[in-house]
Amino acid sequence: MLLAAFGLVFGGLPAYAFDGARQISKSYLNPENFLDLQAYSFSKREDDLWYEADNGWRSGGGSLGLDLLYLLLEVKLRHPLSESWSVGFELEQEEFYEIKPLNYLVEVEWRPQVWLGVAFVGMPEYDKRHVDEGLGITLGRQPWDFLRYRRVLHDLYYNEKNFYDNSTYDAHPVEDVWEGSVRWEKWRLRGERTEVRPFTQRFPAEQLTFKSSSVETVLVLDWQRSPEQLLGVTVKSFDVRKLRKAPNTTVRADNRRQRLRYESLNFYGLQPFNPDWHGTFGLRWDWFRNEFRDLVDGHDSEDFSLKSLQLYSELRQTNS
Repeated sequence: MLLAAFGLVFGGLPAYAFDGARQISKSYLNPENFLDLQAYSFSKREDDLWYEADNGWRSGGGSLGLDLLYLLLEVKLRHPLSESWSVGFELEQEEFYEIKPLNYLVEVEWRPQVWLGVAFVGMPEYDKRHVDEGLGITLGRQPWDFLRYRRVLHDLYYNEKNFYDNSTYDAHPVEDVWEGSVRWEKWRLRGERTEVRPFTQRFPAEQLTFKSSSVETVLVLDWQRSPEQLLGVTVKSFDVRKLRKAPNTTVRADNRRQRLRYESLNFYGLQPFNPDWHGTFGLRWDWFRNEFRDLVDGHDSEDFSLKSLQLYSELRQTNS
């Protein structure tokens, strides 16, 4: 029953979380960059240790060519205030296809029961136009056997506190996040789905309209034969749509439409060789597409697409 519920919530859904990135640009990746991403990624064992940790930070990255650098930064902190109250901090930034603003989330959680958590979440800002606020509810307790829903209202006070120009939102960006996990005998399943509902921002002085929506999905299924030995699959995808439209100007940067899509399927196995060394082997498929449209005269439009299939193996120290 739980596995079926996870399939309904997370399965078959495309995506990308609200990150404030409003630029629309072409892509400058090349086919070997997916090999680079695999080489720069944390190992399966490191990812599992990170997932179960309450506190920590990690960073990784590497070159994607002469002009681009892949970057990953993650921070998470959790501190109990009492038996029923705790505070948390989360930050995650990954850049491989475009520049991303740095965003974080602060959480205050109250647990009236062991199995129930209610959270107030948000991102304070000096410029109050960009304050984010939201609520979350959790059934169970992380990292395993739980289900959590969170809704965040981004730029909540933008229309009331925008004294810098006359730009407004028709509707504020709304981000819905479903996250959960379940353990059953030797099986481990966890997933996350993030959807930013379609929103519109208008800039009357420039006669510019910006529209965007996105969805992101991550699903991890593992069969753990022993604490150090497993087989599994990770599925990732996102689907981002953006539009910049200024009909009274021919400035190309303000007359563009874009759809970014990414899908990744990674089959892997983890095998220990001795107490100090373990190996990871796998088969990974990636697909990235940027449908870029020039709305001035169409001369600058392009469909950029990359596909990659790779067989890989890694040998790492267990205590590294």
